[in-house]
Amino acid sequence: DLELTAGRPSATPSPRGSARTREHPAMGAVAGRAPRLPPISSGKTFADEYEVVLVVDNREQFGGGRRAAGQSRSEHRLDEVRRIASAHGIAAEVGHLECGDATWVARPRRGNAGAVDDYVLDFAVERKSLEDLKLSIQDDRYRQQKFFLKKSGLRNLGYLVEGDVGRFADRPDVSEQSVRAVGSAAVQTEVWDGFTVIRTEDVKETFDVLARMTLAMRDRFALARAEDGAAARAIRSGDEEETRRLTPLTLAEYNANLVVAKRSLSTLKNTWGAMLMSTTGLGPEYAQAITDRFPTPGALNAAYADAGSAEAAAALLAATPVSANRTVGPVVSKRVYASLFGHELT
Repeated sequence: DLELTAGRPSATPSPRGSARTREHPAMGAVAGRAPRLPPISSGKTFADEYEVVLVVDNREQFGGGRRAAGQSRSEHRLDEVRRIASAHGIAAEVGHLECGDATWVARPRRGNAGAVDDYVLDFAVERKSLEDLKLSIQDDRYRQQKFFLKKSGLRNLGYLVEGDVGRFADRPDVSEQSVRAVGSAAVQTEVWDGFTVIRTEDVKETFDVLARMTLAMRDRFALARAEDGAAARAIRSGDEEETRRLTPLTLAEYNANLVVAKRSLSTLKNTWGAMLMSTTGLGPEYAQAITDRFPTPGALNAAYADAGSAEAAAALLAATPVSANRTVGPVVSKRVYASLFGHELT
């Protein structure tokens, strides 16, 4: 258990009490490396110039209170977020997130001349109730949402799974297959995709976790100075490309990156990718890996013709890398060969 204090983790166990609320295992990824810091004036600390604000997506539903007469859904959502934020003593608001359900920004304090935008603090969370996770696996939102989050430019990504697994499994409308799929999805998201998986029992605990993470980030960055940031270290090493990569995104840039990524799905190459994604078990990352190697259906079909045998053709895509530790694999490779190109394998 690490206590996050003044920007650095301490290896000593934290005492019970108020400091305990500032811990959460999901913060390990943020605490484990030099942060991407927004511009900080010489001689100033992060806390002198910025406050940490939790931003909840304006499509997200938090809180179970009833809407007042005449109150819109968006007004009710805003009231709920403000109420819970006040209870936890954090700054939180509803805003537009192109992908993800929550993120944290560094917001310039009033009177900080020249500060014109919020900077994303390198962590976003996708929240899924067990029911929504089940449905998103069925309609493939599960893979697409993770794919786009990984395209966002943020280095730390969380996947929050909300709900009591025992109660979910006991529901008469939930099959054993769905229970297994939900369990496998959480493992896959953590082990294969590199997300930090966060588990909560209900909405109340979800917001409690997000609040604790907000407090941890506030403590993590409070005493940081410009020279403590990852970009400053890259500048000292003379690596210009690394310096640009380690400069934090503004919230506007975060959203714009994701808009570009989504629009790219309409290009010719991604139309081919959409065809590939009609294959069972083949998500966006697999489609991109295949289209990077074979930009058109004709290119892949020509490679099949040159493979020499049906068995070799069916295995052609198996070794195609999807990530550092994952390939397309023989099952999906065979499905593409058989289902998209009409080859019957015996």
